[in-house]
Amino acid sequence: MAAARARDGGADHVAAAATGLARAAGAVAEHVAGRRVAAQDPAALAALLVEDNGEGWACARDRLSALLGLPARHVVIRVVAGWLAGQLFDPQEPGQRAATAELLVRTAVQARRDPVPGAVLDPPPGVETGPGPG
Repeated sequence: MAAARARDGGADHVAAAATGLARAAGAVAEHVAGRRVAAQDPAALAALLVEDNGEGWACARDRLSALLGLPARHVVIRVVAGWLAGQLFDPQEPGQRAATAELLVRTAVQARRDPVPGAVLDPPPGVETGPGPG
């Protein structure tokens, strides 16, 4: 499983997780409806790029948390989620997506190895969070 491999941090494991993340970015970047909205109504698309505490963003953070082995509220998870959502508005070329995905996975591995105080963000008041790694 890619999540377990990504947590290990070895080169093969980073590559597998980065490949999966790049595929996800490609699916977002090439989504037919997303491309149509980007061309016809970019203001509507921009609203999707604002992270909130709704079900969609929570699901994305939870899945990224499982893949990267960091708490869902970790700043690296927020960066990765924002990058994925940004593929709707400003998609990268496949090679760029692959390089960015590898950099983000390596960043997650480093964040696990050398935790930074304050990197796990508090949820907004009144928002309950479920269990997650870390």
